Amino acid sequence: MEEIPGRIHALQTQFIPERNVLKYAHGTKWTFSNAQGQEVPGDFKQHSEEFMVAADDRVNCELEKLTFLTDELARKMAGATVQAVHETIETVTQETGNVLTWNRKQKNAHVVFLELLRTVQFGVTEDGKPSLPSFFNPDPAFIAELQEHLDANPAFKNEVEKIKAEKIAEALSREAERKGKFKQRA
Repeated sequence: MEEIPGRIHALQTQFIPERNVLKYAHGTKWTFSNAQGQEVPGDFKQHSEEFMVAADDRVNCELEKLTFLTDELARKMAGATVQAVHETIETVTQETGNVLTWNRKQKNAHVVFLELLRTVQFGVTEDGKPSLPSFFNPDPAFIAELQEHLDANPAFKNEVEKIKAEKIAEALSREAERKGKFKQRA
């Protein structure tokens, strides 16, 4: 059973960067902060799963069944984490108004995507590299239409790359300004 946490962690980090996977340490207090560094109310949400092992399987040392059950447990726990991430993304984007709605009859996917790209801020990782934003889109038709337009229109791809370069430059500039506020070691 010792390997279940490791399996869960391996599955979680397929979807969430390692640095963003929190682990509770006994006696440590977690606080939740928004992007401006202000503490906000929050707490952990419990995810739990259970499984039962038949007495005959234990007595007969049916290890394959136990291995299957532990793998299934890890998949369910990781799935609960992914579901929680999607729910959190949905909640936060609704609260912040960071949402663009696509209605195929009113706007083409590529127009909405360019609006989105123009409004979002890019970040910079701890090691100073620009990080591209992640977009949450539950509609496969949007992606299909966007990909079709991307493949058929080199000018659209060039526009995306131009906006991306501008956003990366802005992110690096903000990071340089932020770092400039700290004293430099002699």
